[in-house]
Amino acid sequence: MTSNVFLLCLSLGYAFGNPFSDEGACDPATRPRVIEANNVMFWSPNFRESNYPPNTLCEWVLRAPAGLDSGVEIRFGDFDVQTCNNCGCDYVEAFDGSDDSGESLGRKCGAATTPFFSFGNEVFLRFESNDDGVEGERENVNKQKSITYLKVIRQENTPWPNLKHTDSC
Repeated sequence: MTSNVFLLCLSLGYAFGNPFSDEGACDPATRPRVIEANNVMFWSPNFRESNYPPNTLCEWVLRAPAGLDSGVEIRFGDFDVQTCNNCGCDYVEAFDGSDDSGESLGRKCGAATTPFFSFGNEVFLRFESNDDGVEGERENVNKQKSITYLKVIRQENTPWPNLKHTDSC
């Protein structure tokens, strides 16, 4: 049995720096991990060496710059985690706000392609894998396949919620 891989490439705001810092790494000892940087990559445990392990829980609070009348978009370039009914196995879920008491913005699994959108400047993001792994005929995913882009969307510049998306990770 093997598990797939999960990597997020997230950019908050419009400044660009070194996205490969360890600031966005999944650290089960630091949950949730609060990220206020302008440009951060996110990834699951073992990302650089192999597939993510079973029974993994990663949580992040993503904070866009304060004072902006903005929402946040989390878009998936390539995304592939275990697929099962209602994403009850391995999944990524986003919540509007700084914890999971906010409104769920959706839960993604399999080969999800639709983005998450928040209405405020904070998003609580959770990645969880169960103890099943991936069975049988499913191929392992390339270690650098699952990439996601997050950006701040300024409401005054973009009709909400009918957004146009042209950026990519």
